[in-house]
Amino acid sequence: MNKKKIAFFIFGLVTFGLLFLSISKMAKPIVTHVNPIYKNERVDFNDIFEGSRYISLNVDSKRKELLDTGLIEDVVVEKAFSKKIFLKVTWKKPIVAIESAGKYYLIAKEGYVIDISDNAKKLDVINNVIIKSAKLGHPIVTEDNYQFSAAVELVKLMNLNKSAINIKLLNNKTKKTKIMIENNNLVQFLNDKYVINYGDGRNIREKFEKMVNIVNELADKRGVSSGVINLTVPNNVSYKAWTE
Repeated sequence: MNKKKIAFFIFGLVTFGLLFLSISKMAKPIVTHVNPIYKNERVDFNDIFEGSRYISLNVDSKRKELLDTGLIEDVVVEKAFSKKIFLKVTWKKPIVAIESAGKYYLIAKEGYVIDISDNAKKLDVINNVIIKSAKLGHPIVTEDNYQFSAAVELVKLMNLNKSAINIKLLNNKTKKTKIMIENNNLVQFLNDKYVINYGDGRNIREKFEKMVNIVNELADKRGVSSGVINLTVPNNVSYKAWTE
C-alpha cells in the first residue's frame, strides 16, 4: 500500500510539474518582449519609438532614470506571471540622428544622445534605421539651434575633437542646411573656404548663428533644396546628420 501511495505521489508531482511548465510557456511572450535597447536585439526602429516594450528593471530607480532622459513618454509598472516586474515603456520620437564612423546617434529634443545601430537601409530616412544597441549619453545644452549644440557636444563625447571632422546635415524643405566641421576648437568649411574659430568656447550661440547663416548662404547659392552638401576633411572621416 505504501508503494502505491509513493508512486501516486510521484505521479502527482510529475503531473503538476508538467502543468506548471506549460503554464510558464504560455506566459513567456510577456517575458520575451524585452526592450532591445537593453538586450541588443534587432528590431524595427519605427516599432520601438512608436510602440511599447517590456523591460525587466529595478523599478523605482530605473523608472526615474528612463523618465529623466527625456526619451520616454510614459513608464507603466506591470507584473508578469513569473512574479517578475516589468516596465512598459512608451518612447518619444527623436528629432536628430547623426551617423559617425558606421554608428548612429539619436539626439532627443530634451538633449540626450543614445547610440543606435550601424545598420540602416537608407541613411536619409530615420524610420529605416534598425536598432542594435543603445546607451544614454550626457545631457546636452538645449538652445534655439539645439542640433548644432548637440553636434558639438557629441564630438566631445566621442573624444573625436582632436581629429578633423565632417558633419553633413540633409537640407530640409526650407533650405536650412547646416554643416559643421570641428578640428579641436576650429570650425571649418574646407571646400568653400569658410573658417570659423570657436576660440575658448564663449559666445557659442553667436558662433552657431554665424555658422548657420554661412551654410544657408551656401545652400541658396547652389540652389539646393534637398540632398546633401558634401565636405571633405584630411583624414577622410565623414559624419552625416539629419533632422526628422
